[in-house]
This record gives sequence, structure tokens and C-alpha cells, in this order.
Amino acid sequence: MMIIDSQVHIWAPPTPEKPFATENAAKPHRPVPLGHEELLREMDGGGVARCVLVPPTWEADRNDTSLEAARLHPDRFAVMGKIKLTAPESRTLM
Repeated sequence: MMIIDSQVHIWAPPTPEKPFATENAAKPHRPVPLGHEELLREMDGGGVARCVLVPPTWEADRNDTSLEAARLHPDRFAVMGKIKLTAPESRTLM
């Protein structure tokens, strides 16, 4: 039986160019960011074959961390990306 986790958050540390969101956002549930390499080790240890990454709210409208993980490991990760519904460019993303 293949096990797929349907909602996992990974995130990078905040930077001046990509600060964490402060409005309408949760706070990270641990002080150290969880990257895709660590997640892969945890998945392997738990027998999880694949997972759907959901960018966390504290990364605001960014999807880059999750998209990069899926690009590097398309057989392990998929992404439920976030788009800003009020942004004009979002129409083409749908």
C-alpha cells in the first residue's frame, strides 16, 4: 500500500527579501525551518512514499520553497500552491 500525506508544510528561514507574513498568518510550529531534504528523511523513516506540500501561511503568497522541492523530487512531492485571487496575473494561473 502506498502512503501519501496530503498536507505537509516546508519552509525556508525568513530573509529581508522574503520576510514571514505578520497578518493573517500562523507562526512556524518549530524554531528551525523544515526543508525538503529533512522531510524526505522523515518520510522514508515513516514509510511515506509521497506528499502534497502546502505552503504555510507565514510564507504569505510564496510558493517557491515548495515548488523547488517538487521540481527536484517530482516523484515524491506535489504542491497545492497558493495564488492571490485579487492579483490580475492569477487569472492565467487558474
